[in-house]
This record gives sequence, C-alpha cells and structure tokens, in this order.
Amino acid sequence: MSVVEFRASKIEGERTEDFEKFKDEISLGYDFKPLGVTREKNEKFGDYLRVKFEFGVKYSPDVGNLKIEGSVAYKIEDEKADFAEDKGEIKLSKEVYQRVSNTIMKMSLIELFSIARSLYLPVPFDLPRINFK
Repeated sequence: MSVVEFRASKIEGERTEDFEKFKDEISLGYDFKPLGVTREKNEKFGDYLRVKFEFGVKYSPDVGNLKIEGSVAYKIEDEKADFAEDKGEIKLSKEVYQRVSNTIMKMSLIELFSIARSLYLPVPFDLPRINFK
C-alpha cells in the first residue's frame, strides 16, 4: 500500500503585506480538502486510486497565502482493506486516508517552500532553531 505519484496541477501564492513588521507574531494555518477519488488503471501502476486535493497555507496576520491543487495516485493492493465503493462513490479506509493525507501535506509543503521564498514569505512550516543562552 503506497502513494506512487504526486502531481500538482495548480500552484498559487500571494504576498499581501511585508511580513517583517509581524516577524515574531506570524502563525500558520493549513486547509486540506480532498476533492474526490476515482479508480483508474494504467500500465505503469496497474489498479490505483486517484485522489484529487486542494491544500492551502494561510498566514496570520494576513501577510499572504499559498495554495496547491493536484492529485496523488494510491496503488491498490488489497481492495477490501483499502476502500469501499457504494453507488459509484469511493470511500477510503481510515488507514489509507491517513497515509494519503500525510503524503499530500508533506509533498505540498515541499512544493510550496520555494514559492514562499520567491514571494518573500516565511516558509510554510516551522524550521528548527538554535537558541544560545
């Protein structure tokens, strides 16, 4: 069971204000929305689930925002354990949903890192810091 592909289809970013005056007050908010799941098949992956998503980062105070839309491919290994299909709607199992969601968030943040730097926004996740006393 694994995510075998991450694809971005749209990436947006905006800086609305210089964040330097808020440097010590910035907090991050994340918005993750699954947009749909379809079952697909190809030679590369065999049977897989395509999970479309939208992931956004909001800065508070409002100095800007970042957003990515795309999809991931999840290779089906055990159909009964991975998902259930009812009247054409696919529902992922809790384990698969967790794995797919974590992959989407990690990969999205990696992609949005360079966009944030280009827009001169803080990186969209906390980085380790060294404090000398």
